[in-house]
Amino acid sequence: MKKERLIKYLLGWLIASLYLFTACDENNPSVITDRPDNPLKPEEVSGVKWKLLKEFTFAELKAAEKGLGLSSFSLIGNTPVFDGDIQLRAFKVICSSANPNGSDEKITLSGVLLVPPAIDSATLHRQILAPPYTYVLDKQAPTRQLTNYDASALEAYLIFWMWQASKGYIVMIPDYPGFGDSYGKCFIPYIEKKTMVRTTIDFVRASQKVLQENHYAKKKNVLVTGYSLGGFVATQVARELEVHPTDGLTVDLLLAGGTPCMLKNIADEVRTSETMPESYLLPLAIYGYKKNSYPDLDVGRLLKEPYASKLAVYFDGKSNTYKDFPDKTHDLFTDAFIHHTNHANAQIDAILEANSLEPWDNRCEFVLIHGKDDRTVHFENARTYTAKHHASGGKVKLIDVPGDHTRAGVSYFIYLMSYLPRYK
Repeated sequence: MKKERLIKYLLGWLIASLYLFTACDENNPSVITDRPDNPLKPEEVSGVKWKLLKEFTFAELKAAEKGLGLSSFSLIGNTPVFDGDIQLRAFKVICSSANPNGSDEKITLSGVLLVPPAIDSATLHRQILAPPYTYVLDKQAPTRQLTNYDASALEAYLIFWMWQASKGYIVMIPDYPGFGDSYGKCFIPYIEKKTMVRTTIDFVRASQKVLQENHYAKKKNVLVTGYSLGGFVATQVARELEVHPTDGLTVDLLLAGGTPCMLKNIADEVRTSETMPESYLLPLAIYGYKKNSYPDLDVGRLLKEPYASKLAVYFDGKSNTYKDFPDKTHDLFTDAFIHHTNHANAQIDAILEANSLEPWDNRCEFVLIHGKDDRTVHFENARTYTAKHHASGGKVKLIDVPGDHTRAGVSYFIYLMSYLPRYK
């Protein structure tokens, strides 16, 4: 909890200073009044379901902003952008998707769609796809946070995107498979490329139908952004949309931070490190592979006991047992894993290579932000990928920032604020 609070306060104070330079009246959407026939009843659109989770008044947005730790400065300001009391609407989007474990049983995906309150078919809203960073508790899923609403308990990223939507953006935030409406039906395919891309695009397509049903006009060229796991999903989805266009959607900006691009490189860093700052992450990836696309993965050759046989307990989605993994590498991982001495090592290395980000000749502006002192997702991972991307003919800008994985996350939001107005 202390870590989440630190992120909120750092984010609040640092982006406040940048806001003074980026907030200009001409970048804000024009004020539009609500249409009286705006449909807000739960509906089903060609198999896609949606419902209104919450309407936010200006006062409620101000209350949520307090979670960022601001006292003498307000990002939201003192004047509402839109006429009327309601400044933001949050929809829950629900759709069916294939189970990540490959079974015939479908899962129900869910996610949050944040939209401005006003509807005018002549106003084209910019869409942003913003997958969140890693979470392991179901209560942290975006839809859970807004269903069981408590302004003081909101994650920093959700407050940030609520603020952006209240300025006129449309923001799509998926629940990851295994959370929200799919909790208990599957396990999160953590850093598994194909499944994360497929389920996220399923959610994006469902969101397009909900926007159409509610008469929101939107631009087809989207912004894609995320930090940490969100950066992994954002880069993989943006690549897919550029290489294999879907429903006419294109990407103008891909801005990712703390992104695990070269997965085997990150695992190799763990092998050579004495301690790990977030020791649960690699076991989470291993268990996700085992539960989904790689059921033959021999977990017992990678993790020591009792951890190998109790992963279901550690990652039950409702308790903090995931924090019980030891931070010393030799206490958690087998000597065989550390020293590459069995078949399971070759198997996990091949899996990590297969799920790493592949370079492409990108059309979109591509920006990577990474902390120089990041030991969770080592900086060398980003630098190596950048060189590989350039060598393949693509273009990417790598921005190194001070700090570890947490503090670099604050810098990510600062850079994001400076880029968004360019793509209004």
